[in-house]
Amino acid sequence: RVCKWMRKELVPHAEKVLLVGKDTSSAAVADFTQSFCCFHSNKVTLECKGVGPARLEMLCSGIEAVVSGGARAWLVKLSLYGNILTQQKHLAFGDEGAGRLAGVLGKCETLAYLNLACNCISSVGIERLAVALVKCKALVHIDLADNGIGDEGAGELAAVLRECPAIEHLNL
Repeated sequence: RVCKWMRKELVPHAEKVLLVGKDTSSAAVADFTQSFCCFHSNKVTLECKGVGPARLEMLCSGIEAVVSGGARAWLVKLSLYGNILTQQKHLAFGDEGAGRLAGVLGKCETLAYLNLACNCISSVGIERLAVALVKCKALVHIDLADNGIGDEGAGELAAVLRECPAIEHLNL
């Protein structure tokens, strides 16, 4: 009942969503995805901590649900900063997660701010993300600090930046 009320009364008007909780059951994923589909705001910020593979899948499924419903102009800021602060590698989504995230980021036309600092992303993950970043024409700020992307990843980003004239801030 509370979830239904929240989806009806609160979620449609939300401008900032902080993803918390550890329930990644199929019921929780379905409820989370349904909640995403209720957004009516066209400027939403998503901040997520402790994102491992299961929670990243929930997040991506939610974004895909909104986009497949025709709402391309809603996600403005996505922050997945610091998912390895505990030094437990199972909490980091790394290159695989970057690839999964890339699959949905390219569909987020209004994304202006992306923070993926401290997520164990290497040059392999950056290559996957770069394909999506080219499609994010509103992207102004990218933070990829403390990921160990190396020279190869930096080269991939340099190629992307040529095709993304709106980018003003890049933190490596």
